[in-house]
Amino acid sequence: MNRKRLLLLISATVIVLTCLGAFLVLEMLKHPIRHRVDDILYDNYNHYLACEDLPVTDEVRSAIKTHQDVLDAVDQLAPGIVGWQMEEICPGRGDILFWFGSHDQRNQVEALIGSEERFFGIPIRMRNQ
Repeated sequence: MNRKRLLLLISATVIVLTCLGAFLVLEMLKHPIRHRVDDILYDNYNHYLACEDLPVTDEVRSAIKTHQDVLDAVDQLAPGIVGWQMEEICPGRGDILFWFGSHDQRNQVEALIGSEERFFGIPIRMRNQ
């Protein structure tokens, strides 16, 4: 192999490895592939936040209390099929889990709470059951 081809091969290898490394870092930080798989395959949404990035449970309870009317409306969409619950994922920290039985119900929940990712500042997870 001549020197020019060897340099080209080394350059191409470095570029591919750099791109792969950048993509892996992006996936570790923002989880774009996990989010797409959750959404497309399972019709779910997960925030993938670390424990230290979750609100303390008192904040979650406060948001629930302040916006109980919205949560009551969610419960009325399809009683027993659509609902929500506060979950303490990590000690003293949590989020709100919404569950539903169809994509249409997910859209209705999102319309009621006004977001696909948060409930009045509180991270949420959406689960198609």
